Amino acid sequence: MQRRGKNPTTKNDTQDYDAGWPLIWQGILDLALVLWIVRVPVTSTALGLLVLGAAPQAQDLFVEFARSPGAAWSWLFFILRIVWFLAVLMLFWSMPTHYAARLLLDTDVRFQSDLTHRRSGQVCLLAFAVWVPRVLGLLTFVAVLLAIWRSGSNLPILDEKDVIKDIRWSLVEMAVLVALTAAGFLWYVIKRPRNADVPLIRNLKPLSRRLAPIWQTVSPPTADQPLDDDESRGVGRIILVGLFVFFVGALLVGPELAGKIFPRAMAVPFVLGGWLPFLSFLGSLGRRFRAPLIAGAAAAIALVTLLLGDNHSIRRIPESDPSGPMPVETAVKLWMHENGCDGTPTACPRPLIVTASGGASRAAFFMSSIVGYLMQESSRAGLDQNQTRNRLFAISGISGGRWGR
Repeated sequence: MQRRGKNPTTKNDTQDYDAGWPLIWQGILDLALVLWIVRVPVTSTALGLLVLGAAPQAQDLFVEFARSPGAAWSWLFFILRIVWFLAVLMLFWSMPTHYAARLLLDTDVRFQSDLTHRRSGQVCLLAFAVWVPRVLGLLTFVAVLLAIWRSGSNLPILDEKDVIKDIRWSLVEMAVLVALTAAGFLWYVIKRPRNADVPLIRNLKPLSRRLAPIWQTVSPPTADQPLDDDESRGVGRIILVGLFVFFVGALLVGPELAGKIFPRAMAVPFVLGGWLPFLSFLGSLGRRFRAPLIAGAAAAIALVTLLLGDNHSIRRIPESDPSGPMPVETAVKLWMHENGCDGTPTACPRPLIVTASGGASRAAFFMSSIVGYLMQESSRAGLDQNQTRNRLFAISGISGGRWGR
């Protein structure tokens, strides 16, 4: 016999359930709105996470920071390179990501109006507006830590155990420095003064006042926005514009010089952060005028490239050219002659054929190392290095794997 009792779902429970889910759904919508407004910093951060955390070409990116063991100068060189990398990471990616996201939210008229006049859920929306830019800036450090971890987990297996150990310790030291810098970044964005009176900002304020009509035309301030806040944002805009101008200038000077100043690992934050101010500006205008300006700019660039060409056409070599492609029959005959088996194919040794994928300089270094390792270890099979070299029939590679091209 079933006992009678109270239904576990009481009226109060039902009311709490009905009142809770709308608030949760409203919170999801608020987060989606904030992420849409700051979609450019979100995309830049996501690309950084994908490149540094998943791209095969970045799986040993930070091994180049390894220091030489036992040398006093290596410590100084190691520290200088790390400091330069952290400066690039902070100035070109972390801080611009945080500030561009903050600026987009602070100057969005519709968002600020919703934040001011909403009666329910305002605390949640305000928390998203404050913490989403901070989290985006912090995720740039997470991307770098992922790349450092991948560099340590993809080290090759070498007989020189001490070399691998020294590289691992260098990566650990770098990870610690990056984590400490991330902690300092988080402390700064939380505790920073709203109107910092540092020499750089103080010297830029007169310029910001002169450019105020331009800022107000491009991004009109909200009605309840204090004048000091608008002036402070003007200084921030000048800094972002300056970073973008420096980025474009570095590219115009020449890729070789830019590659020397910002090599490999530094190129990721430099490029992702360099485009951030301009694309954020387009995103802000697009939301203001409700027009897909970023997509339109990408379509315009694609159309211009289609009409004018991309200057990346494939160069073909005529067969009559002496430097053109060698027929397979000629290559086989030359290989047989080098191995002393002309006319007697059954007496020929087994050929060595190497294939290599792309991956810029990483693929080239890896491929040359493998070929050198084969020649070095050929003595175990009773061969000298010249015999191993003569057995090498063909190398098939693309991009960085096209060794010797």
